[in-house]
Amino acid sequence: MKWKRSERLVDMTYYLLEHPHQLIPLTYFSELYQSAKSSISEDLTIVKETFEEKGIGLLMTVPGAAGG
Repeated sequence: MKWKRSERLVDMTYYLLEHPHQLIPLTYFSELYQSAKSSISEDLTIVKETFEEKGIGLLMTVPGAAGG
């Protein structure tokens, strides 16, 4: 099943809130949602900016081999 962006954002946000302080590879979301890493990266940017604007928390990203 191919997920719509709105569905991915809701599910991704829930997952991140339920798994704080964990390093999650970009490929995890890419495979789960059957979407390109670039799309997942854009989604995470939306979540990150929203978390910061609303004071919900911080979403930290790690570039390179340890990250996505």
